[in-house]
Amino acid sequence: MRIAIIGASGRVGSHLISNIERSPNHQLAAAVVSSSHVSGDNTNGPAHRKYVAMEQMNPETWDMVIDFSKPDGTMELLRHVEGYSTPMVIGTTGFDETQNEEINTAALTKPILLSANFALGFELFAKAAIDLAKALPLLKAGVSEVYHARKKNEPSGTSKRLANDLAETLNLNDIPIDVQREGEVVGINKVSFNIGPVDLDIAFRVHDLNAYAEGAIQGAQLLQGKPNGLYGLHDLIFEQLA
Repeated sequence: MRIAIIGASGRVGSHLISNIERSPNHQLAAAVVSSSHVSGDNTNGPAHRKYVAMEQMNPETWDMVIDFSKPDGTMELLRHVEGYSTPMVIGTTGFDETQNEEINTAALTKPILLSANFALGFELFAKAAIDLAKALPLLKAGVSEVYHARKKNEPSGTSKRLANDLAETLNLNDIPIDVQREGEVVGINKVSFNIGPVDLDIAFRVHDLNAYAEGAIQGAQLLQGKPNGLYGLHDLIFEQLA
């Protein structure tokens, strides 16, 4: 695949590019950053890598786009590729209601994979949490997260996804989310259950940012050939396992 990366200079974006450059099966079609960050050759990385702004990107030169930018960057991407049917993988989070509607509208004309957490194994972890919630006579349930100290001190897209799924499963209005920031922690997500005298915790720990990049590329491969529509990573993974 010829893959364009949006948010190419970001923490996950740089890992995506490295994975693509090492792969015999994929080609880097474009490394896209915001206009304010374009400075020709990347002075902080390989000299052969050139960053481009969105308006410089030609959608006809790629087979897939993977977006790990910011909500505004994703909206700019959707406008830039309007009229093209090339698949999109979106790992950006934090969209508001209007932006989510724009993504849903775009999915009428192209397959879009949207996920809050692409780390390999996360969907199995999330399914295990839901299966436990269905099977146990719970008194309480909660979600907690630990990420690096520079991340915003508010629930991540991953924790919101877990809490929403649990609330729906347990028919509750909401599930509490505990947010912690610590050093250089890549990501720890935990779901906790209380069953009277028993506490049961399951945790998902990511030790390397490359886990998100590898998972996004796997998601892109699963998305190839799919009909237009909005997909979650669980849709594609469990379809493959069925």
